[in-house]
Amino acid sequence: MLCSQQENKMSSITKGLEWLPRPLVLTTSETARDILQDVYQYANEVSPDPNTKNGAVLVGPDGNVLTYGVNKFPTGVAATESRLTDKETKYRLVVHAENGAVFNAAKHGKMAQGATLYCPFYACSECAKAIIQGGIIRVVGHAQLMALASEHTTWVKSITDAWDVLHEAGVQCELYDGVVGVTTRFNGQDIPV
Repeated sequence: MLCSQQENKMSSITKGLEWLPRPLVLTTSETARDILQDVYQYANEVSPDPNTKNGAVLVGPDGNVLTYGVNKFPTGVAATESRLTDKETKYRLVVHAENGAVFNAAKHGKMAQGATLYCPFYACSECAKAIIQGGIIRVVGHAQLMALASEHTTWVKSITDAWDVLHEAGVQCELYDGVVGVTTRFNGQDIPV
């Protein structure tokens, strides 16, 4: 009976995550929950994107926050209404949250080597390259938000490619499984996470 209960729990946890390559490592760590909650709140406050607000935080091996990033235009580039509403322009010009955190670490002379990156909406292939080159050893996303990503097909291929290269490069990939307790903007909707 216990085995059956565990199988049911795993199948309910991974529902919506079938598109992600394996291995699928889930965590219920309170630390991961608290950091992801902080990242969501930061993105809600700082990201100018009216459609999806994504954030990332780089945490050093000692557990201290190194830098944050959000999906936004590069420093000094205006977030005009026309840039924000024209998806093609926005996608070409916006710095993703994960890259923003890595770039901000370099900008402020902080070492990403050995750090953990927390990013609710998992890294795309472009961000994965910066994660690997920056020496980041662990990435933690949010399972419930990633389950919604399967409906947002624009990013599925890029995220699966990222997942593959991160694993190949030895980066530990995890997903927090649980309620974080905030609301975020995703794909044009405010959703509780």
